[in-house]
Amino acid sequence: MRFESKCVVATGAASGIGRATALLFAHEGATVFAADIDVQGAEALATEAETITAVGCDVCDPDQIKALMDQAAAACGGIDAMSNPIGYMRGDLDAEPRELAYRQMQRRDRYHPIGRAVHV
Repeated sequence: MRFESKCVVATGAASGIGRATALLFAHEGATVFAADIDVQGAEALATEAETITAVGCDVCDPDQIKALMDQAAAACGGIDAMSNPIGYMRGDLDAEPRELAYRQMQRRDRYHPIGRAVHV
């Protein structure tokens, strides 16, 4: 197991790529803190592996991010890796103009603290 004894924080973990990534880390032996604004989705994921802990977190809120990181670091003695494949989108993309979708993505990138750190 490549991530045995490692601590991983995975955002966007309730669905899609974030969910698959969190599961992969868990199956490779990591202790995973699966964070998502969709707490029920994160909790459902945590039932699939003993090493996954669900954490409710809005990644657009710096205080919630700090609480997530503090919780993971305290439980594991540090954080070894992060996975941040979160997405933010409102509305039906097929029903709304593409320009609106583009502006929403720009807003996410502008206000998403983890995204800013990754893009620096």
